[in-house]
Amino acid sequence: NPDYVPAFRYSNGGAGAILAPNGIPADAVAGPESNSLEGSHHYRRFNPALGFTYDLRQEVGLFGGYSEAMRAPTSIELSCADPNNPCALPTGFNGDPHLEPVVARTIELGGRGKLGPLDWNAALYRSRVGNDIQFIATSNSYGYFANVGDTERRGMELGLQQQWRHLFLSAEVGHVAARYQTPFTSAAGVAVDRGDRIPGIPSSTVKLRAAYAVGPALKLGGTLVVASSQLLHGNEGNDLPSGKAPGYSVLNLDLNYRIGTSFRFAVQLVNALDRRYSTYGLAGMTSIYSLVNQPFLTPAAPRAVRVSMSLSLDP
Repeated sequence: NPDYVPAFRYSNGGAGAILAPNGIPADAVAGPESNSLEGSHHYRRFNPALGFTYDLRQEVGLFGGYSEAMRAPTSIELSCADPNNPCALPTGFNGDPHLEPVVARTIELGGRGKLGPLDWNAALYRSRVGNDIQFIATSNSYGYFANVGDTERRGMELGLQQQWRHLFLSAEVGHVAARYQTPFTSAAGVAVDRGDRIPGIPSSTVKLRAAYAVGPALKLGGTLVVASSQLLHGNEGNDLPSGKAPGYSVLNLDLNYRIGTSFRFAVQLVNALDRRYSTYGLAGMTSIYSLVNQPFLTPAAPRAVRVSMSLSLDP
């Protein structure tokens, strides 16, 4: 209905402005527009970085560094940042409140080298994120983006690789402790304390890779990704027993075939075992079917085949 296009809200029989996420109420009249469509946001920052490398000996080297980086809020985040007007799918550009840019300060220290036939790499890092932006759920389908203060991610990474004739093997292990550093209260009234885990981030991941060169032009490979459980959004306070998404493992297979020196053909079988798992969800939601409080989990992609071809003009 074109009459409702410019109206951010509409009134129903003189009862006042209301939200109607499920449609236009009876006898509603459009407008007037209550939120400006104009927004002006400017972000500017100097981001320094300093790093070093040092060879202890021919087979072992150390590296480290300090860096700062800024991420400006996206247009979607800026158009869905009003706690008084949460959005379901933030695709309408409104003049919502200003969001501060996200600034990350990262320190990293590690090493790499050879251990017999193995190549190895290891690193420790600590990333302090200021003005972090999180999506705050207000209901099953509504929420808004907000700066939640400081967050921190401390972690380690370890990798091993070996090339044995036609066979390549690698293993990568990662662990991260992602926690809030600034207390705040969510839209649902959940008190988030310093040290609470951040939802949506698995604490441990493992990636195993194997590839075999059948011939000079054909290579077969497989990658197994294993991730631990993660907290669901809406469980920022870490106090909901059911507010977790289970860990998962997914196997991807691939085939690469090279024709000459310029043309390459690749096939990837994603989620080869067609595992059912979730990488995102909301905690403390009420099912519209059973009216029972239970976690809402989104399914990850099922088995899929991807085919790609590439041509190099500089062989």
